[in-house]
Amino acid sequence: MGNPRMAQSRADAEQSAFNPPAGMPVIAPAIGEYRSVNLRFGDEPLLPFDSVDPKAAEQYRMIRGKLLHHPAGPRLIAVTSPGPGDGKSITAINIAGAIALKDKMKALIVDADMRRRGISSMLGLGDLPGLAEVLRGEAHIENVVVSANELPNLHILPAGQTENSNAAELLESARWRETAAELRRRFSMVIVDTVPIGLVVDSELVQLVSDGTIVVVRPDHTDRARCREALSSVRKEKLLGVVVNCSEDWLFWGTPSYSYYR
Repeated sequence: MGNPRMAQSRADAEQSAFNPPAGMPVIAPAIGEYRSVNLRFGDEPLLPFDSVDPKAAEQYRMIRGKLLHHPAGPRLIAVTSPGPGDGKSITAINIAGAIALKDKMKALIVDADMRRRGISSMLGLGDLPGLAEVLRGEAHIENVVVSANELPNLHILPAGQTENSNAAELLESARWRETAAELRRRFSMVIVDTVPIGLVVDSELVQLVSDGTIVVVRPDHTDRARCREALSSVRKEKLLGVVVNCSEDWLFWGTPSYSYYR
């Protein structure tokens, strides 16, 4: 049994280090392991690493290798797309899953699309507090992150609860930059799912604090003109690569499943 005085001292120290604005509710910091969830989309597993789709699994491992050995050494990576429906959220989940398979690698998925909360809703976490509460100073990171039952080294930071009009203000705040720095310290790799490029300013704000950006396109869905416009809007030194989703449907790319290039 733990020492109650020591436990109380730790709680007091954590509370004294966290001073939210007056009148705001405070979600107390969690002590111990993160809560866990099953990564399933309906009845289907999201992660293709259990021989469900070996071709896709291998392509994600290739993407992992590109990122881990990239000369820039990115630690916090924004994942975006030219428009809705390109598959950026599932791609973000699976890139993080591939990273979490590596020994001693702690991966985090951040749902920074606080307007639609795609990853959070997909995983049944849409009603939980998350990034929005952290950025408002209402919660600690360790209290709102959850872990995946399938992969103990894979963690998720849900979007949390916010009004659409407030999302940009939260991402413009100094607390977002501070949170990004803290996530780099806590995790081996942070994959941030953000809104599509050009729809609202949120994606640009996430990219500003990221170490690099991955753009996801879907050949049978993405408009080519919009794709060119989206790619040109990403700073050249920040563009880590393009993931071509479902590329077996577009012979122009000539690569099955997923491909990655610089």
